[in-house]
Amino acid sequence: MLPINYEVLTISADFTDSAELQTVVCDGLCGDITYLASQFTFNSYALPLGGCEAAVNSSFQNVHFSVFFENDIISPFLYAITDKINGSKTLVVTNASGDETIYGSVLLSRQAFATPLVSTYPNPVKETLFVTTNPNSGYVTIAILNNLGKHVLSLKSSELNQTVINVES
Repeated sequence: MLPINYEVLTISADFTDSAELQTVVCDGLCGDITYLASQFTFNSYALPLGGCEAAVNSSFQNVHFSVFFENDIISPFLYAITDKINGSKTLVVTNASGDETIYGSVLLSRQAFATPLVSTYPNPVKETLFVTTNPNSGYVTIAILNNLGKHVLSLKSSELNQTVINVES
């Protein structure tokens, strides 16, 4: 899992038109490469060894760079660039052992993953319960239980959006 902290904000892979690759965690791997159809090989490379301060970042960097190294750089590397529906791109680099590293052209944020599927209010409820679902939540089933744990009502996502439920009785 990608560490997100003061030391590592993003992991990048930059391929330049002048046939260079640079990828950075705390340290950076950079090298001259040759493209051959859907493959590339390193002609030369450099890896500064400054290291990471945080142990979690060092561990991640070791795993990240292991795609490129196994005793020495394994060549050739396969790569595939795919276009996504939202206009972003994904780059998958695969080494000769089948290990992969995946890069996206859009930065991910924790907020994108922390968006709740369902929100309800108020809690506790006396008379009216408001239920709202996230339009990207897919299929959701909500079960409503009373204060004794008895099942009172079930609703499917197709029945929700902005729903008002009378729970008075």
